[in-house]
Amino acid sequence: GRMPATIPRHRTALSRARLSRPVRRALDDGLISPGVSVFDYGCGRGGDVEGLAREGLSCDGWDPAFRPGAERAPADVVNLGFVLNVI
Repeated sequence: GRMPATIPRHRTALSRARLSRPVRRALDDGLISPGVSVFDYGCGRGGDVEGLAREGLSCDGWDPAFRPGAERAPADVVNLGFVLNVI
């Protein structure tokens, strides 16, 4: 059979002026708060990472296209929103 075309998934990464809806919801629900570490796996261009850091929250992220050299580390909360959206 025919092989599917390779999809350039990194091209779906958005530039954000605000936090993504899932991250805003996690903040509203108290899942993300001061003292809680957050790791955004598949952070794309890093909008949520930067937005949470501006709020003084502990956050880091990794992305194969935009932050491939970032260390992947355990955290209290791990956001997989971008990964799940692409799948």
